[in-house]
Amino acid sequence: MDMMTYPRPEFPAEPADVPGPTSFPELATALGEHRGRLVGSRYGLGETLPAERVAAHAVAALATAHALAERVLWSRWTDAVDALTHGATLGQVAQAMDLTPAEVRTGLRSWADGQQRANAHYGSGGLTPAEADEVRALVAEVDW
Repeated sequence: MDMMTYPRPEFPAEPADVPGPTSFPELATALGEHRGRLVGSRYGLGETLPAERVAAHAVAALATAHALAERVLWSRWTDAVDALTHGATLGQVAQAMDLTPAEVRTGLRSWADGQQRANAHYGSGGLTPAEADEVRALVAEVDW
């Protein structure tokens, strides 16, 4: 029997199936366990698993990897805003994010729009219209 380190479901079918409070080390361990089963199956190492079990591990690895990546990157736009607000250039931010300056500009504008919509919908959280305008201004006149 597979012993996964995070709570059920043992075989997440999509990133939303991975529990929110799961720590990075737990996610990395679970991903490693799923991938270990896949490598074992691919090269005939260890226990022989039925095809449906291998498929379940493969889908779980994909879902877990995506959930881990999402959690690692969730604050990237707030980090970019902080960097630009405190003097980093758009070029520096783009290089740190492995993006082009145009991609950072587009990403920040899109993020600010989404945060403003969230604020309007929920009445709090996200960015107020003034805060969203401040973010847009950070990339509107930047010389890159």
